[in-house]
Amino acid sequence: MTASPDRPTARTVVGAGCWTLTVAYLLVQPVVAAAWPTPYDLATNTISDLGVTGCGDFRQFDDRVVYACSPRHALMNTVFVLVGILTSAGALLTRATWPPRRLTSVGVAFVVLAGVGAILLGLAPTNVNLTVHGAGRSDYLVVVDRHHPAVPVFRPTSFTGCSFAGARKAAFGWLYQGEEGPSNLELFELKSCRFSGNEFWLSRGIVPGSEIKVSDPVRGTLVLRRADEPGSLVARWNARVTRL
Repeated sequence: MTASPDRPTARTVVGAGCWTLTVAYLLVQPVVAAAWPTPYDLATNTISDLGVTGCGDFRQFDDRVVYACSPRHALMNTVFVLVGILTSAGALLTRATWPPRRLTSVGVAFVVLAGVGAILLGLAPTNVNLTVHGAGRSDYLVVVDRHHPAVPVFRPTSFTGCSFAGARKAAFGWLYQGEEGPSNLELFELKSCRFSGNEFWLSRGIVPGSEIKVSDPVRGTLVLRRADEPGSLVARWNARVTRL
């Protein structure tokens, strides 16, 4: 007896359930942060700091040293591991739902690897093994590469109300250095986004005149440009900044 094409298989239902349960990651974070004896600071502390097993000053991936003390670290690390298992299991169990193409298999494999990375976050807190912990993290969460120079840029790419955490270097990386020929203007607008860790990194090779506008209650309204253009230098962003 074969399953109806209109009804999901038991494997797919279980896989979808696994992915749904990963919402625990978002629910547990504020619970763990609330137990800190000193306030958990979204501007300076990373999500990884919620899992440190001791109290003190700890080195970050960008070489900053910040204070962290997380009494509920066991809860956070357990959730890291469980979310990793659920993420990988969900990808494997729902594989038959996606198109039977090689590119799809590659995408599913990357989701499985993301789950393995989350497991590493929980098994190796930053103060226990920074190298292993970092193996579960990406350098950048949003990578902006070359744009075709013939395509006109009429308006900025916008991100509104987003949260970014877990990058080793920065949430956004504008990385193109001109290796493959001319690119196009970088026009981005970020409104009311939240960041844990370093926010931006601008390559010196992006097109002159590019602008990244950032607006939120913490920073006000800023415009980021290349490091060789007008503005105040912010070294951790490799950018010049103008406050509006």
